[in-house]
Amino acid sequence: MKCADVSNPTKEWNIYERWYKLIIEETLRQGDKEKSLNLPVSPYMDRDTLNIPSAQTGFMDFIVRPLFESFDHYSPIPNVIAYLQQNRDRWSKVILGQGEIA
Repeated sequence: MKCADVSNPTKEWNIYERWYKLIIEETLRQGDKEKSLNLPVSPYMDRDTLNIPSAQTGFMDFIVRPLFESFDHYSPIPNVIAYLQQNRDRWSKVILGQGEIA
């Protein structure tokens, strides 16, 4: 897996926000198509049940953070790690009801 493939959460919020919305819409359309064909809807692709803040924090915690922390160990990328943490913190506030996403 390349860092570039999953790097959206490591960008400044305005860039990350644009990309996560596009990617989520793409996956939700796939789920819509699966429903229209009476197929089981793939995980994280059901428009009716997807919890975006939870899905994004899970993606960051289990995919993005471990990959980028490993990279950072060999070639420090403090700004990238900082943006990842800032974006993760923003979602956490939404989950706790202490913030909202525009």
